[in-house]
Formats: sequence, C-alpha cells, structure tokens
Amino acid sequence: MIGFYGYTDARVTKDNDIPVGNRVEGVPEHVASLWTTYTFGADSLKGFGGGIGFNYVGDNKPDSLNTYTIPSYFLTDAALYYRNNNFSIGLNLNNIFNVRYYEASFDYLQRIIHGRPYTAQLTVKWEF
Repeated sequence: MIGFYGYTDARVTKDNDIPVGNRVEGVPEHVASLWTTYTFGADSLKGFGGGIGFNYVGDNKPDSLNTYTIPSYFLTDAALYYRNNNFSIGLNLNNIFNVRYYEASFDYLQRIIHGRPYTAQLTVKWEF
C-alpha cells in the first residue's frame, strides 16, 4: 500500500499587481493518493493480482487574481495482472467512473485542459 497527502498553502505575500493573500495560480491546497495491490501466492492463482488506486486533487485558482476556481476531483483507477517468470500481462483501467475534470488552465482561462476520460491499457511483456 502506498499513500500520500500534500498540503500547500501557496499564497501571495508581496506583489505590486496581485492582491496579497490570493492563492498562487494552478496550485491546489490539498492533494492525496492511495494505491494498493495484491498478488495471489496460492498454487492455483499464483501470479495473478490486482490493484486499486484513488487520487484526489483539490480545487485551484487558474488565474493570479483568483476570479475563477477549477473544481476539485476524485479519480479511481484499477489494475489486473498476471506474472510468471519471463511473461507478464496487465490491464490498467484509468478513471474507471469516467469523471469529467479539468487538470489546468492557462492564459487566463483561454485554454482549459480537460482531464482524460476512462481509458484502458493492455500490456504484454516477454523478457528473454
């Protein structure tokens, strides 16, 4: 299990144009993540495993004047895999609930970057 939490109080303390106390653009105050996996060790399921992960990003202000807020979002990812000696196959499922979210904004809201929708990725690896 791997997890983290980050708190960043990034605020303007001195500036000629930006009001003191405004949040720094593009920096969420709270972020957190938790990921866990489990691989079976029993004979019949040996090598099979799976995992689930959660990511939270708090709201942020995309402009230095703090006139707009990009809302927070919570994503869930999952993985299924099989590993045996030199062979492995895995299926990664990202944003499994297809949450609509925004990752960032630039040029004072002229460009808003949408987060990725639900995606699946299959990988096969053979080492020799």
